[in-house]
Amino acid sequence: MLDRLRSNLDDICRAGTGAGAAVVLSTVAVNLRDSAPFASLEDTTLAPAVRASWQRSFRDGSELAAVGRHAAARDSFLAAARLAPHHAETRYRLGRSLLAVGDTAEAQPHFAAALEHDALRFRTDRRLNDIIRATAAAGAADGVHLADGEAFVRAHEPSGSGLPGRELFYEQVHLTFPGNHLLARAVLPVVEDALPDRAGQRRRPAIAGPDAAACARAQAFPPRHEYDHWRQHRTLMVRYPFTAQAEHEADLARLDRRLVELRAGSGSEQA
Repeated sequence: MLDRLRSNLDDICRAGTGAGAAVVLSTVAVNLRDSAPFASLEDTTLAPAVRASWQRSFRDGSELAAVGRHAAARDSFLAAARLAPHHAETRYRLGRSLLAVGDTAEAQPHFAAALEHDALRFRTDRRLNDIIRATAAAGAADGVHLADGEAFVRAHEPSGSGLPGRELFYEQVHLTFPGNHLLARAVLPVVEDALPDRAGQRRRPAIAGPDAAACARAQAFPPRHEYDHWRQHRTLMVRYPFTAQAEHEADLARLDRRLVELRAGSGSEQA
């Protein structure tokens, strides 16, 4: 898969630059904070006693987190992660507990590890983004540009944790309107720099772009459209593999509350 991505990107870049066009590649941001791994593999090499200890620590952490005892849950998940560092859900749950107690910096590498060890790769991981960055760097002299969307989204996501979440994504990868707006902010200056000189000379002086709300108004994206998008998303959430994710029931309940709020907003708008 990695070689195929590298080959496909090389072909795209050659076709574009060979035709005299500039090419802009973007890395891919994903939902790190609010999308649990889809599958986790247990370490079959663990001795029975170690495996039992990991299971006990994982179970204790899950039960403690469920009743809001996040500091104690953190300690249990830390113990579990030391025993099975490649178990994706362990690392994800540890990250969630660390966030709950306010330790954002410590949480970040565990969310990253949960992504890297997810056994069902429905999210772009570090290796894929590194290939995109390397391809752009290799073709820079020929007119290939990089918009590092992944880094930009992490730096500017609204929670301030550096961990993109449900504010920007419908689920694990698909961007909401605010998510698309944030990605557009990452891509726009790179596209401007890639324009031919004659187009660049006609550009207005740099100004702050419109915020997401202004863009929504300009594009006629009212609350009823957002409601329709989330309602369609819910039809996916009740199917596998989403049903296998940790916190699926809580995520579904949260989504239902959001739909009620959006529907109320849509009704008032239509009235």
